[in-house]
Amino acid sequence: MKRRLPFFARVSAALLALAVFACLLAPPAVVAAPEERRAELLYQKEGGEPRRGGEAMVFGRHARLDVQLGKAGLFTLLVDGEAGKMQVLSQRLKGYVESRVEGEGRSWRELVRSASAVLMPQTLGMVSFEEKSYRELGRESVEGYEALKSRCVFSLGFMGSYRDITVDVWEGEAFAPFPLKVAVLDDKSTQGGAAWLEAVQPLKEGRDAFLLPAGYTRFGSVLDLILYALSAL
Repeated sequence: MKRRLPFFARVSAALLALAVFACLLAPPAVVAAPEERRAELLYQKEGGEPRRGGEAMVFGRHARLDVQLGKAGLFTLLVDGEAGKMQVLSQRLKGYVESRVEGEGRSWRELVRSASAVLMPQTLGMVSFEEKSYRELGRESVEGYEALKSRCVFSLGFMGSYRDITVDVWEGEAFAPFPLKVAVLDDKSTQGGAAWLEAVQPLKEGRDAFLLPAGYTRFGSVLDLILYALSAL
């Protein structure tokens, strides 16, 4: 039986997943300009059935990812590559946190490093998350799109206890800065799984979908946002 991560480690992993997921697969046909698309986000645990987990949108250098974080409700990641910032929104609380994006905001690894730099200090040293290795594995076709496949090993620590998480990632321009596909490799300490996109459609909402809604309250930390969302049940 695989051991469950402690609460803070699970929250941290979920939020980093929100920044990455870390996890999109483009469909076989191009139905809109590459920079103006939306699609459903599906995920599948090892041995389980595919489930809908949210949706993703891209519009030029703007990107949006909506993900259900269990009982905490629907959270949204807004990436503004032009302004060099990203925002995490709790739709339940109508609250958000804002931080800077490392680099140009066109790479999933930049999002991971940016999210980690903000989130890890907020755990008061109890949780750590860092990239241990990165190796390119060549180019492959992912449902009709050319993608660079790579293998990353991340180290997730909780109060001095560490485990490695190995992830295969397929990235391209179809949904940058999000990957086209992500697969977590199953091992003795980590449950495997994958996530991808389906039902890609032209983006109809326009740029307004990538702006912070009026009336949202700014929070000081992502953990506060999560904890208040849980307490609002």
